[in-house]
Amino acid sequence: MMKSCYCSVVLTACACVAALGCTVSPALEDEVTDNTSRPIIASTSNRWKDPQNIPVCFVNGDGTSTNEEYIRDLITSEYAKTGLCFTGWTRCSANPPCPTIRLYVGVPSDADGQWAGESYVGAVCKVPHTWTVWLRTDQLSHATVHEFGHAIGLHHEHARTDNQGECSYSSSEIMPEGGAIEYFTVYDPDSVMSYCGQDRLTQTDIEGIRAFYKTAGAVQCGGDAPVETCTYPCAQYGYTDGQCTTDTNGDNWKCEGTCLTQVASCGSGGTAPSCEQYTCGQVGFSEGECGKDQYGRYWKCDGTCLDLVASCNAGGTETPTSGPIDSQTLATWPVFEVVPGALNCRQTAYTGSVVHVFDKGTTLASQSSSSSAPRVVIDSRGKPWLRVIGEGTTRACYVSASYEYIRPVN
Repeated sequence: MMKSCYCSVVLTACACVAALGCTVSPALEDEVTDNTSRPIIASTSNRWKDPQNIPVCFVNGDGTSTNEEYIRDLITSEYAKTGLCFTGWTRCSANPPCPTIRLYVGVPSDADGQWAGESYVGAVCKVPHTWTVWLRTDQLSHATVHEFGHAIGLHHEHARTDNQGECSYSSSEIMPEGGAIEYFTVYDPDSVMSYCGQDRLTQTDIEGIRAFYKTAGAVQCGGDAPVETCTYPCAQYGYTDGQCTTDTNGDNWKCEGTCLTQVASCGSGGTAPSCEQYTCGQVGFSEGECGKDQYGRYWKCDGTCLDLVASCNAGGTETPTSGPIDSQTLATWPVFEVVPGALNCRQTAYTGSVVHVFDKGTTLASQSSSSSAPRVVIDSRGKPWLRVIGEGTTRACYVSASYEYIRPVN
């Protein structure tokens, strides 16, 4: 069954229901959701001025219904990863501040009910509707994050000119880069903003939105103001803002705001090392040292950074960080681990409905082949999918078998 599709427009953006062959109405101009690439196509002219205070109100509710609370909690948890916070979440006043995301839960009388949702793109004020976003109540799981992506200024990922032909909807929707339309690095076929992508933010979506809004990282939304989350809080280690010292491993740490950041030196001009995951100093490794963690993975200190390697034996090769996992590993390896912050698991490969969303670090047990449910499936794009059962679940489903999403562990 084809994934529900969502359309967005420079005026409005919409989403259509699963299994419907949908097209964008001519009356709506079609729009305007680990690696370090940021695959986002966005309208820079409609960016919200304060990314940690994007106001939301309900046109036809007060924020206390089950559906309204579901939307609020989902959007808060997903977009906090990008550094964005949405505030308010109560009934709209007669004249809400402008701009405000005015959310209608259900299908408004002036909307086309064939879609799963619809949204104006970015921070807009004067529009010919009481709403700026609406969402069908029977499509909330897969439409909500996508439509709010439009609401913060994002267009369809499959509308890029470098879409590689991986999503069939690209043939009827193309938005060249230029003017207010900006591409942020490479195309991502799994983006939540693609009709053929995932239903939650991918890691590349997260990095792209951070680049679009120039946010530093994840935040904790709620209360009077967002609270920055960090691995090493300054207060926990007795540091004050601006203080910099050298630890017992010879690494330099500086308190910047509320978080400790490793820097090259405590003198002027010091810069943090650009390690993909961990620095050697964080685990006390010296140059060339290699060891095994509690998950059975091997790490080697290469300069100032820890690199994930196949083994600590001489000649060991690094585990890839991107691209499809080789067929031999998929056919034999018993356990994998989720890499990004959230990963969809589908009933069938590629186009199947999402039956579970696994968090980062979740252990996945690969399932043996059977005549009715093969262990590995190659989709229409030639990409592999692996049948797994995640820890704490009992239902098998398929995840995209690329190193960006899962990695083999012992």
